[in-house]
Amino acid sequence: MASKRIKVLLCSLYGRSGMLQYSSQLANSLSSFMDVHVLLPDYSETFLFSNKVRLIKVKAPPDIIKTAALSINLFHFKGIIRKIRQVDPDIIHFVDNHPWYLALLKPFESKKLFVTRHEVTPHLGELIRGKMTIYVNKVLDKKATKVIVLGEKLKQELVDRYRVPADKILVFLMGDFTFYLQWKKKGVREEPHTILFFGRILKYKGLDVLLKAVPLAKKHIPDLKVIVAGEGDLTPYKELITRDIEKNLEITNKYIHEKEVPEYFQRSAIIVMPYRDASSSGIVPIAYAFKKALICSDVGALHEFIDDGKTGLLVKPEDPKALAKAIVALLKDKRKRQALGQNGYRKMMAELSWRSIASKLTKEYAQALKAKRNSNGKK
Repeated sequence: MASKRIKVLLCSLYGRSGMLQYSSQLANSLSSFMDVHVLLPDYSETFLFSNKVRLIKVKAPPDIIKTAALSINLFHFKGIIRKIRQVDPDIIHFVDNHPWYLALLKPFESKKLFVTRHEVTPHLGELIRGKMTIYVNKVLDKKATKVIVLGEKLKQELVDRYRVPADKILVFLMGDFTFYLQWKKKGVREEPHTILFFGRILKYKGLDVLLKAVPLAKKHIPDLKVIVAGEGDLTPYKELITRDIEKNLEITNKYIHEKEVPEYFQRSAIIVMPYRDASSSGIVPIAYAFKKALICSDVGALHEFIDDGKTGLLVKPEDPKALAKAIVALLKDKRKRQALGQNGYRKMMAELSWRSIASKLTKEYAQALKAKRNSNGKK
């Protein structure tokens, strides 16, 4: 007699950008092994999900103030709980750390709970959300059967700083983002001496470090072009956008839709990530998918994604001189750039397969359910 297929509910209430990309690719891959349901905000686009994945939409605003206002509505939470009970999942997997998950712990305490920690510590500059994140993570870590992190360094940090037992932590690196290749634009070619800073503009991303590096790099490459593409407040950076470099900048200050993403990567010779802090980043597998060379700060677990000198270059964080030196060196060495890009693509295809991640996670789910059955049998 065939064993019953596992039914998992992935909860992804931060339903856009990197979180949506992560949850959709994980859900699609898991759907080859089990029945997959995903709890999503009503504003989330769904085209990234396979038709084998069943989607459950609830009202969950992206705005912090609106989220806080809705958090006191008990009827709203009863509605969410009712929808989850209709699914009756074997496993509930929180793939982010939305605060509303705390309200689901008691009603579903009999379920096996998995949690993915994209960040072990809050990012620099995230004051209100940072404090909330620390509290939510502590509670979820305690209740979880398993906690998933995206690097060995992050596992060690979780053990040392937050006292999470090592045997409770699973490490799965970020999977590949080759799905972006379906929107690759014909006729768009790499532009000479062009580098890309892509994603949300936040303090920890280090845009100011890049802007300080531009004048230094421009001394060697006068026609340097820096594309900055992403939403966020540019006010703190106005003083750094001087007359000397403004002609070298192309700024698109808005949310970049998934189908628009490929063009930015196709046009660029190098992808630059001058981060102050980070755990992992979805920018890395996008760059790998488009066979682009990376220059990245050596922070967090990024060295586990990027092999220094082979798939990208790692530089000292908050060091404009080191960043400028790396930019100039790579822009002047086409053969090196191409080698880094090809190696990155090969690494992604060999080591960052979503199917491999899903297969390993399926075994962890099954093991947790077996332990639960054995425990119930002893009572």
